[in-house]
Amino acid sequence: MTSPISEYVTTYKSPDQQGDMYHCMTTFASSYNVNGETIGEFDITGSGFDNSKMVQGDVTYPMGMNIHVEDEYHGRGIARRLMRNVCEKIIEVHPNVRDEQLIYIDTDASNGFWDNVGLTYNRYFESGQMRDLTGQGYEKHITFQRLYAWACR
Repeated sequence: MTSPISEYVTTYKSPDQQGDMYHCMTTFASSYNVNGETIGEFDITGSGFDNSKMVQGDVTYPMGMNIHVEDEYHGRGIARRLMRNVCEKIIEVHPNVRDEQLIYIDTDASNGFWDNVGLTYNRYFESGQMRDLTGQGYEKHITFQRLYAWACR
């Protein structure tokens, strides 16, 4: 019986590679594949790490993240490795990334995973304010420094 072939793949797509209508989105992603099947994925997408937000008309693009690991692979450190790979790619592309750069999730349906990582409730999640606030509508956030520290444990 042969051992499964597993690999981590990390990618970066600059704004001009995205093809979105504003050409201002940046994506950093990592996936874990076993025998050609994707078992886990993590990405951070938004306006980039060289500024806190980018405005195109009335639209802001804070950095948001998503993760998925197949249930039977939970508890094996895959999520941590995926996050570390993405954080290291961000540092490679943006060596002066701000430690306090906020990264958001839309909604927490993780049964405590994001709390374990260190995300905290975003006070602007349901602000009800008429002005546009960076991160408004996102449930939780974490600083880049805290995310990377957790991923490197």
